[in-house]
Parts: sequence; C-alpha cells; structure tokens
Amino acid sequence: MKEISGGVVAAKGFKANGIHSGLRKQKERKDLALIVSDTLCTTASVYTTNLVKGAPIHVTKKHSLDGHAQAIVCNSGNANTCNADGIEKAEAMCEAVSKETGIDVSKHNLYTYLRQNNLDWTTVISKKLLPDEAYFDPKTKTLRIYEKKFQYVAGSCDEKPQTCGFKIWEFRKIGKLLGVSPENVTYTYILSSWFTDARYKDMLEYIKATDGCDYVIVKDE
Repeated sequence: MKEISGGVVAAKGFKANGIHSGLRKQKERKDLALIVSDTLCTTASVYTTNLVKGAPIHVTKKHSLDGHAQAIVCNSGNANTCNADGIEKAEAMCEAVSKETGIDVSKHNLYTYLRQNNLDWTTVISKKLLPDEAYFDPKTKTLRIYEKKFQYVAGSCDEKPQTCGFKIWEFRKIGKLLGVSPENVTYTYILSSWFTDARYKDMLEYIKATDGCDYVIVKDE
C-alpha cells in the first residue's frame, strides 16, 4: 500500500482546517474541523448500528439523502447525544457552514435573496415556487432544489411528483437569473417508502428520465 501525503486535502479541490473551540479542556488539542470541497461531491456514509444515535447522525443522514455534499463539519469531545435540543444544535452548525459554503434559498429565502441582489423573478416566471429546501453556491454556480413528499395514505401528494419536468423548467429560469447554467440546476424529490408501491413505478421512471431530476426513498423509521 502506497501512503499519500497531504491528509484529507491530498485530493485536489479540497480545503480543511481545525481549531480549538473549547469543547476539550486541553487548549493544545483541536476539537473542531471543517472540510470543504470546491465543487459538489458524491458522498457515501457508514453509520453506527447502535440504537442510541447522536443528533449529528440523524442530521447527517437527512442531509445526505441525495448522495451529495460540499462540506463536512465535525467535532470531538461532545457527541451531542440524548440532548433535548440536539437536532436544533446540529442543524445550526450546518446552517453556519452553509452560509460560508453556499446560500440557503429555501422557501421565501429564494425571493429575499433575489431582491437583495436586484434580480426580478417576475421577469422569468409568473408565479412563485417555494422549494422545501434549496441551496445556491455562487462560487460553483450550482442551484440544488429538494422537495419532500412524505405520503402514508392515498391523496393529492400521489400526483405532485409527476410535475418535476415543469418545476425544473421554472427553476432553471431562476437559475439563469443567478448565472447558473441549466445543467447545474438539479431537482430532487425526497420520498417516503409509500412511493415504493408498484403503482408508482411509471412515475418514478419518469422522474429519473427527466433531465436534471431525481429522487431518493427514505425508509420509514
């Protein structure tokens, strides 16, 4: 086996740093690290099989559903397990990183950002679209849209994923306002296991076949 020097930044396009944030008593020991990629990366994750999982595990699983990430923030000295507000704290950490590596343009944030940058959305679309989650990276010029459809009984949500072709068409118009090329706008559905039913086979195939669209199935816990 050949050892490659450079640590976690041995691969091109990655930056990393670590500091002592106060989690550990020994000031000479770093306890907070950040790894950032220049571009969006494909991810693979391995999680503990322990029944008791820290809040960061749940948050990481949620944020990795589409198989992509651009930054990792991690700490030592506190697992953030069994805390009443653990999820809230883990999400706040991610939000802080997102502000540095990308911009959260979920829901109405999208139109607030456009307005702050003197970009008029009404010149490209006729009605607001409010994505459940959306992230814009001005450095890599990427716009990632996520819609969540957690269905447990038959209802109106059954048909909504069929509109992905129209939705990405509209979001690509907004992407153009932001200077994002069409191929760098992605639209991903996060679906409950309800949609694994054979009735939705054609719909799921359609989503996969639509340029820029994709889906992931979340197993019910």
